[in-house]
Formats: sequence, C-alpha cells, structure tokens
Amino acid sequence: IDLIDPTFKYPSVLRGNIAWDRKLPFGLYHSAEFVWSLTQNDIKYQNLNYVPSVTLVGVGGRPFFIKQVSSLSDVILLTNTTQGSNWTASYEVRRPFRNGWYMTAAYSYNDARTVMDGTSDQAASTWGNVYVPGDPNNAPNVRSNSAAGHRITATASYDVNLIKGSKATISMFYSGQS
Repeated sequence: IDLIDPTFKYPSVLRGNIAWDRKLPFGLYHSAEFVWSLTQNDIKYQNLNYVPSVTLVGVGGRPFFIKQVSSLSDVILLTNTTQGSNWTASYEVRRPFRNGWYMTAAYSYNDARTVMDGTSDQAASTWGNVYVPGDPNNAPNVRSNSAAGHRITATASYDVNLIKGSKATISMFYSGQS
C-alpha cells in the first residue's frame, strides 16, 4: 500500500553558482566554478507497518523492527523532508595551440548529502534500500551514494586535415575518480 501525505510537495531545490573565467599568460585559459544546491522539498519514505520491537534487539544493540499488522506487507508513506545539500567545486586549465593541438586538465570535488537516495521507481524498494543504523523510518542526513568525491580529467586532441578542407580530430581522454 502506498500512501501520500496530503501536504506532500514535489521535490525542489534552491541552486546557485559562481564562476570565473580568465585568460592567463602563455596562451592558457582557466575556469573556476562553485555550484551548490539546498533541498527545499525531497521525498521521505516511511514504512508505517514496521515498528521497533520492545522485546527483540538486533545486532550491536540496534533496534529490531517487526510488522505491526502481520497480514500487510508494506505500508509506505511519502512525506517531505528539507534535509539535503549538494556542492561541487571545479578548476580547469586549457590551452589551444596553433598547430592543431588542444589540451585541457581539470579537477573537481563533489559532496552530496541526503536522507534517502531515490534509486527505485517503487516506494517500497527505495525504503528497503536504506542502510543506516537506527530507525529506517527516520533516516539521518548522510553522504549520498551519488557524491562523486575527487575527480581529475585530462584531454589532448589533435586536428588532422583531410582532403578538400575536411578535418578529423584524434583525442585521448583520462578520467580518475575516488
């Protein structure tokens, strides 16, 4: 059974960014950017049929949850949360050359926090994939599975002149990510 809180609002975020591009000596160009998002409304899933047991205790003293009504499977309530944020800082240096070469290198770092990663098209599956200690019906604001962390990229490309003014580009790309 899926229930939706009558005050439920569709997910929304407040997002902003600041960026700076500049030409440097030796034909270099660089860009720096900071992008941030704050959750205004996100979906919070709760299974109303699972309650903490008063008599059973899970591993390491964690609460053990039991079905409140044994004839029902899942009773998922969709409500809203304002918890969650996301930010990315990036820096890029690029250099075009007159002989057809082009090179770029970039670094970025991203962190994202959420109550639940919405990874499924079904509410019961999303609620069932919450892996946090404590009460899965009141999950804490933790690092998201989609937080990218550190990332370095580099590209080198070369334009090759073909017949009758046609060009082809040969490129190499590297990406390293934590």
